[in-house]
Amino acid sequence: MPRGKKKTVKRKEKVKERLEVKGWRALGEKGENPKMRNIKYTAKENEAILEAVRLMCSERNKTAEELGLLEESQAGRGKVWVRVGFLAEQLGMETRSVQSISQRYRRIVYQQMGGEWTAEQVEQLADMCVPYASIPDWQPGWKHIGSSIGKSPEMCRDKWKSILGGGRNGKFSTAEDWLLRQAVVEATAKLTPVRNIPWDRVAKLVPERTMDSCRRHWYMCLLPRLLDYQSKHGIPIDGDVFERAILRGLRKAGVTDIELVNWADVNTFWSAPDNKRRYARLRRRLPDELFQYGPFEEEVAWLFESLSVKAHRKRDKKVLKHAVTVLEAEARLVSDCEEEEAAGEDAVVEVE
Repeated sequence: MPRGKKKTVKRKEKVKERLEVKGWRALGEKGENPKMRNIKYTAKENEAILEAVRLMCSERNKTAEELGLLEESQAGRGKVWVRVGFLAEQLGMETRSVQSISQRYRRIVYQQMGGEWTAEQVEQLADMCVPYASIPDWQPGWKHIGSSIGKSPEMCRDKWKSILGGGRNGKFSTAEDWLLRQAVVEATAKLTPVRNIPWDRVAKLVPERTMDSCRRHWYMCLLPRLLDYQSKHGIPIDGDVFERAILRGLRKAGVTDIELVNWADVNTFWSAPDNKRRYARLRRRLPDELFQYGPFEEEVAWLFESLSVKAHRKRDKKVLKHAVTVLEAEARLVSDCEEEEAAGEDAVVEVE
């Protein structure tokens, strides 16, 4: 084939590839199907990601290490991961975000490399961190430490913080509870956020606590105590209203397996862990046979009918339309009082 024709064919192939990738990225926000957020990866999807990385590496005649796919920072490698995501979808994976695919690949590789922490790995981590821990403003090189031990940089950082003196374990004190609440409000500009909390920013404002410990304590302990809703007339909203909202969300989602449920979306007034725990409590009402062997769709249908969810639809919709947490209502009341006082002071100054 003449050289000119070869170049034309290669150019057409590149254009076709760009169009395919562009179409893949347009499927959802940031290249992700919104229904797949916070959904656990399946074994099939893990295999698709690994195979997609192998195909992409063979296309570029480079290894994953040479492309820097295992490094802590993936800045500047967006196009590489977009290509991986496109190939993985062709292999049967649901559309995920580029960042999610990147993080999942690294976790798979490091789990295959290291698995559980051994006593030797913990000792090696201590030998690399303890001599420098007393130096002011010391910043560990987690990338170098992780590659030496055979763990991801994040795993080394969390292990150091939680076990070797870089972090605190155990129950949160009252002061830490208030500090965590303040950090969450500062990071999200909301009093009781139930999703999309930047835990890396929050952890920086809570000394000696890891991102995981802050997240667990917020969702399991603090948030359930703060999420008391009331109507626009100040009347407390009963929990049954939110239980029915969960069942409506599950029925609308049409999911056939409980493992595929996106618990953050079935009821946006509560967090995903709260929704999941409340549904587990609702399952106790099921007949024994359905509780043990029933398909998930039949469970939801039985609870839907048992709790008369359809009959309460209009009333629940009206109540939830103006639902607000008690904390937010109190904050608005204080803000209105301060505005009225300021307006009164301005009026007195004008009269004088």
